[in-house]
Amino acid sequence: MGILNALLDLLSKIMMPFIFIYLVLNRLLQKIGKIIAYAFGGLMFIYIVSISFMLMVGDTVEAKNNFVGLAGDMRTYFDQLPSKIPNWIQTATAYLQTHIFIRNLLFVYLIGFVCYHFIDIYNYRQERKNRVINSNQNVQQDNNIQNNTYDPTGGFTKAHFDVYFPEGWEERRKTFKEQIKNVNNNKTGT
Repeated sequence: MGILNALLDLLSKIMMPFIFIYLVLNRLLQKIGKIIAYAFGGLMFIYIVSISFMLMVGDTVEAKNNFVGLAGDMRTYFDQLPSKIPNWIQTATAYLQTHIFIRNLLFVYLIGFVCYHFIDIYNYRQERKNRVINSNQNVQQDNNIQNNTYDPTGGFTKAHFDVYFPEGWEERRKTFKEQIKNVNNNKTGT
């Protein structure tokens, strides 16, 4: 167990810079994505407010032309998007080939991504294993408590039935057994 812990400690020290760069770049990319989304949303809001203002003033023809122009521009952009993607991929690979630092940073980011999620999966499995062990220990403790508690009925004995059926339990038991014998005799035909 000591060797395994030492290997895991060494592995965690090796993975730490990769995970650090992954977390930093992930946070940076999230912030850049938010800035782009807010800027695009703000521009669209300004554009829609200006079209609404044109409608309120009464220039409906100009507002209609602006809105139709926006919808047409968006449609042509999304129609041309599949043909632009190979060019974007080619540009990105050319950029990564010329800028070695960015390429290495991307590799470190991807390695950090794999390490971070490997550790996440490993921690999940450890927590699950610990939960199972703890639940088994709780069950064993409950069994020990139950075994140590006093059972006043002494199990399924006469005293047990006397508690629940204070009168005539033996007669009921005998009649039940006789009913079972009668049913069995009727089935066999004797």
